[in-house]
Amino acid sequence: MLYLKSKEKTCAFTGHRTDKLYGSDLSNTKYQMLAKLLRKQIITLIEVNNVDTFISGGATGFDTISFFTVESLKNKYSYINNILAIPFEEQSSTWNNYDKLRYERMLGKANEVIYVDKLDLYNKSKNKKYTYAYKYQKRNEFMVDVSSYIIACFDGSKSGTLNCLNYAKEKKNKIYLINPKSIQ
Repeated sequence: MLYLKSKEKTCAFTGHRTDKLYGSDLSNTKYQMLAKLLRKQIITLIEVNNVDTFISGGATGFDTISFFTVESLKNKYSYINNILAIPFEEQSSTWNNYDKLRYERMLGKANEVIYVDKLDLYNKSKNKKYTYAYKYQKRNEFMVDVSSYIIACFDGSKSGTLNCLNYAKEKKNKIYLINPKSIQ
């Protein structure tokens, strides 16, 4: 893990997929407003807290918005690292073609791609019975474990995002929340 040097300078993102946000069209106004809010928070972390490493899970929705928002800031902050923590290689196998193409762009632009299910600490058993939900949870735990900051897009519902936030609270990460319902 080349770019994961300092937990104190690392921020991870967690949030809902497109079905719990504003639909599949990431160019719509609400996603643009979400990206604008996110951009401000990321800049604050860079300029005030010296954060230089950002980790996204690579899924559709908030993960994608987060990844490309960080990527857009590389022109101004050339030293920042944009890392993907992928739960398992087949993550995009059920996605539509457009989301798969966007995902391929993310994989190509990332400073580093980490397949969490290949890490011994997060895959104690090679047993195939472990579900995708288990692998997503382990991916979330990995991102929390290597970060001091979490930016979450969370509407309060029971979800993988809630599980990730509960784990982050347990680990005493600093959490910044964006409620997607507040974006009009």
